[in-house]
Amino acid sequence: MDGLMQITDDEGDKLSDKEVIDNIVSLIIAGYASTALSAMWAVFYLAKYPNVFQKLREENLIVSLNRNGEFITSDEVSKMKYTNKVVEEIIRLANIAAFVFRSVTKEIEYKGYIIPKNWNMLVWVRYLHTNPEHFDDPM
Repeated sequence: MDGLMQITDDEGDKLSDKEVIDNIVSLIIAGYASTALSAMWAVFYLAKYPNVFQKLREENLIVSLNRNGEFITSDEVSKMKYTNKVVEEIIRLANIAAFVFRSVTKEIEYKGYIIPKNWNMLVWVRYLHTNPEHFDDPM
């Protein structure tokens, strides 16, 4: 919040209290929505692939049992290779950001089309992540 209260525009004006609050609420809602969507897609894919869920459960149980009831640490999570691959795959298949905008920095030709410098492009992340040209078995 302190950072938002210190931001100034080109004229040196700071954000109003309402603008600061609007920004904080936006950050909270954005974080909530993306977390909820990620969790929903994780449940969907783990239900769709029970064999993956079983291997994930086995890896997590091994680590949990060694903790004697204590929470798993971030260091332990980073060493859970299968769990990390499952998370990466869920993000690939159900990326929360369906698309991103990019600005063209130099004129290029793509499949017979000229794309001028400074154009704004829309990149469909979900298409890229499920394209068989990039993945042997995208689904």
